[in-house]
Amino acid sequence: MTDLAVLGFADESALVTEIAASFGVIPQYAKEERFSAGEWRITGLEQPPTRVIIATNIKEDPTSTFRACLLASAARAHGAQEVTLIAPWIA
Repeated sequence: MTDLAVLGFADESALVTEIAASFGVIPQYAKEERFSAGEWRITGLEQPPTRVIIATNIKEDPTSTFRACLLASAARAHGAQEVTLIAPWIA
């Protein structure tokens, strides 16, 4: 297993794929679940490598920032020691 993963969201698969290719790794995608009462769960890799790159755009809507933070938190909670955000477009 490589010590690096590029992780992102399925609705931005072109971005995630391009960034993963530049690092020579296979892109990985977060699982998003939204529940009727407004809860939101985002999970990433169950056993992430030591380094995780989150590839996503940060838009005007605070939802994009919030989901990036949730994904970073999940990566750290499952053992990633270093989490880096690559956000080519920040509003």
